[in-house]
This record gives sequence, C-alpha cells and structure tokens, in this order.
Amino acid sequence: MKNKKWMPILLSMSVLSSMGISYAAQAEAPTGEQEQKNDQTSEITGTETSGIDLSSFEIVDLNGDTVTQDIFKDYDITMINIWATWCGPCRSELPEIQAAYEKLPENANIISICHDAADDTEIANAIVEKMGMEFAVLVPNEELDQSVFTYLTAFPTTVFVDKEGHMVGDAVIGVPAADDVTQAYLDYIDAALER
Repeated sequence: MKNKKWMPILLSMSVLSSMGISYAAQAEAPTGEQEQKNDQTSEITGTETSGIDLSSFEIVDLNGDTVTQDIFKDYDITMINIWATWCGPCRSELPEIQAAYEKLPENANIISICHDAADDTEIANAIVEKMGMEFAVLVPNEELDQSVFTYLTAFPTTVFVDKEGHMVGDAVIGVPAADDVTQAYLDYIDAALER
C-alpha cells in the first residue's frame, strides 16, 4: 500500500526531470537560425587593437619555416588577417582574401595568422588547401599571444602594418560589410598605402 502512494510522485518527478533535461539540451544546442546568427559577423573599424606590435617576433608558418618581422620589410603595407579554424565568418572570407592577394599592388602583401594552428595544425592545413590560400599562414606562439592576441576582441580581425611591423590605421573587426569583400580589402590596402 505504501509503495502505491509514492508511485504518482515518482512518476511526476521522472516526467519533470526529463522535461528539464530536454529543455537544457535545447538551450545548449542552437537552432539553425541561431547558428546562422552566430556565424554572421559585421565589420567594425576601431582602435581596440592599437596595442598590437609586430615589430619584433620569431615564429613559424604552417610549412614549418621560420618567419620574423623581416616578412614586412619589402612591402609598404602588409595586411594581416587573423582567423581561427572554428570561426565560420573567418573561413567564409578566406577565398575573398586569396582573390585580393592575387590583385595586390607590388608594394603590398597579405599574410594571415591562424589563432589555433598550433593545436589544430591538420585542420588549419586542410582549410588552407581547400581555400586555395597562397599567402603565408603563421602559427602563433607565446610571443605573439602577448603582442597580438591580448588586444583582439573578435575573429576575424584584420590589421595593416608598415615595413617595420607597426600598425597603420584602424583594424577591421569582422568581415567587411560590403557586397564585394575582395574589393573592400583592396580598398583598405589602398587607404593604408596613402597614409
């Protein structure tokens, strides 16, 4: 008899518990619409990144070659796109950046830094190959963490530096809000060259 009293209570608790688990799962797993919203990054220009300093560093690229600040010395302006393998907007703009790279004036260059390339080298290499990226992709180290990543607020972020690795103008945070992303980056490069 006593067990029968508890049955409705236990059944109710079981139903409520499963509802709570289901609700929690829905809250954690974004819907298609939420995923799409999270993947949209609009362009912002600003000076939050003004502390970035690339005037002295030594790291490697995805090919394992050593790279220093000398990568900038032959160009008046170098555009540096900072991205991550898990970032949808970052990946979506990489073909546009490659297209800009192919149209650069002789005194400009493009390179990139893949934030998680040290941990996800295979994934980074697969993305580079799939996107047909021909420009250098640098693998950050502790030195770059301090001189670059402490100043970032979002991925992707694109900065422009002179021959000495000093920032020129504002950073572009997010994907340029333009119909033609390739041309938008070429316009940013032209503006940086005029400074």
